[in-house]
Amino acid sequence: MPPRKRGLSEEQIPVLICRDRIGATTDFVLDKADSKHIEAVLKPIIAKNAMRCTDSGKALCAVEKEIEIAHHSVNLAAGIRIIDRVYHV
Repeated sequence: MPPRKRGLSEEQIPVLICRDRIGATTDFVLDKADSKHIEAVLKPIIAKNAMRCTDSGKALCAVEKEIEIAHHSVNLAAGIRIIDRVYHV
């Protein structure tokens, strides 16, 4: 059955999927899609010199500040999927 609400809600299960440039992929089922739960799964696997490219979700942006890694966000709602021909999601 499709969700009754758009966006994030208790009707959906939050999942985080990460892929690096060489194709290594990992995924996590989160209890909640908030910065606390995202940070808990990312901090052990992301190098300090890493750079992340994401949509501009508030929880993802907060995590980058907390674990001190570079972050580039794109605005998918505005049709922006690539920044400077390098950063993309």
